[in-house]
Amino acid sequence: MVSELEELVDTLDEISDLRDRNKLSDYCPYGLLPEHNTGSANWGWQKKFHDVGAYKHTRMLSTGNQQGKSWCGVHEDAFHLTGRYPDWWEGARFDHPVLLWACGSTSQKVRNSLQKYLFGDPLDADAFGTGIIPADCLDRNKVVSKYQVSGAFESVKVKHVSGGWSTCVLLAYEQKKKAFFAEGVHVIHLDEEPGMDIYSSCVVRGVAVDGAIVYITCTPENGLTELMMKFRNDIEDHQAYITATWDDCPHLTPEKRKMILANIPAHERDMRSKGIPVIGTGVVYPIPDEAISCEMFKIPDHFKQVCGMDFGGWNHPTAMVWIAYDSDNDVVYITDVYKEEAREPAIHAMALKAGKKRYVPVMWPHDAHKADRKSGIGVAQEYRENYECNMYWTHATNPPADDQKEGEGGNSVNAGLLSIYNRMSEGRLKVFSHLSKWFEEKGTYHTKDSKVVKFNDDIMDAMRYGIMMLRHAEPMRTKWRPVVNSTIGYSAEID
Repeated sequence: MVSELEELVDTLDEISDLRDRNKLSDYCPYGLLPEHNTGSANWGWQKKFHDVGAYKHTRMLSTGNQQGKSWCGVHEDAFHLTGRYPDWWEGARFDHPVLLWACGSTSQKVRNSLQKYLFGDPLDADAFGTGIIPADCLDRNKVVSKYQVSGAFESVKVKHVSGGWSTCVLLAYEQKKKAFFAEGVHVIHLDEEPGMDIYSSCVVRGVAVDGAIVYITCTPENGLTELMMKFRNDIEDHQAYITATWDDCPHLTPEKRKMILANIPAHERDMRSKGIPVIGTGVVYPIPDEAISCEMFKIPDHFKQVCGMDFGGWNHPTAMVWIAYDSDNDVVYITDVYKEEAREPAIHAMALKAGKKRYVPVMWPHDAHKADRKSGIGVAQEYRENYECNMYWTHATNPPADDQKEGEGGNSVNAGLLSIYNRMSEGRLKVFSHLSKWFEEKGTYHTKDSKVVKFNDDIMDAMRYGIMMLRHAEPMRTKWRPVVNSTIGYSAEID
């Protein structure tokens, strides 16, 4: 009896070891099974990523963290290296051995992610062949080690079904552009976003080989880089851009999401959970002026209007931006701007009350609650009570989420910047072409270390406050009488 149990245990161990060394056939991307199409409309994003490789030379898969983007990428690596394509495969296909580059930011990260996924634990000599690539496709004698990093591989030969050997070269962006020179490469997998110099070099290597493909799997941690903007806003026919959020991943339950989000800084949550870029270093709105300018026209009566205001101080101007909103087409028009260094509120108030502008609700920042040193009352309240300006009853906030109440959307700068950027890049924000002050400020409006540089930013800030509050824009009124309510603040009574 004991011997039979021992034999059974040995058999189970052999089965377990066999499975560990033959994982490739277990891969089931989202979108393959019927149940993958019963939740989010985008649950098929992994299979879609593979499929478009059949007719797109270059692809980017930009997602949040822990969604399976790298897992998706390394399985495609394994299919191309081995030639063992599953029956459901509709993507790019090679019937011969390939030269494949698997690339990441540093040699250590490549070792701990791509190499580990493909070949097994790099720090365990007995684990070679327990990764995604089947053990019977590998020969430990056909591995070149990277001696600068313990356990790291420089290249690995992989047996292809055609009878030859594919070559997997593991590269790191830290090796600089010169490491990415070659006559031609069949497949290049860039795990996490490279710099434009390395990306350009990789595309050139791919173009040199018929049928070659380049794919990027990344979370946009570097913000709106040149490469990210190219795929998001200036994509070409041979390229594909695919995104996914935590909502598109059945394995991320609400409980898991909540636990992960609790450990992520608020300003990074959209990037980590939705793959939305944070604002990084550089120009905030790198959209050509000609793409967003338009000739001035008479604002139709049904357009809603709002004004954003940034209050000046002793060392910077006061700015206002008037906005007309075509809610039927979700298009914002910047129709007028004001920027002056005068210190007296009465001078700025005259601009707010000029002609029909007096009827446009004015949105302002939360720091305008702070009392003025002379009057002892909040700056916004001073404009409202002393100068009868149509100030909104409370400060500007971002639109609330579905589970939030009005006013609970917060005042995140990044959220506002990204909203405006998306409008510009999608043709949903236009600026009257004669507003030279607006275009001048937009051209120098930039960030450093993920923060907006507080210099020459007054018009841009005023615009952001107004767009944050588009939901409270109103059609032009003809009569207005200020009312102060001590309970809820201020509102405007329209006759």
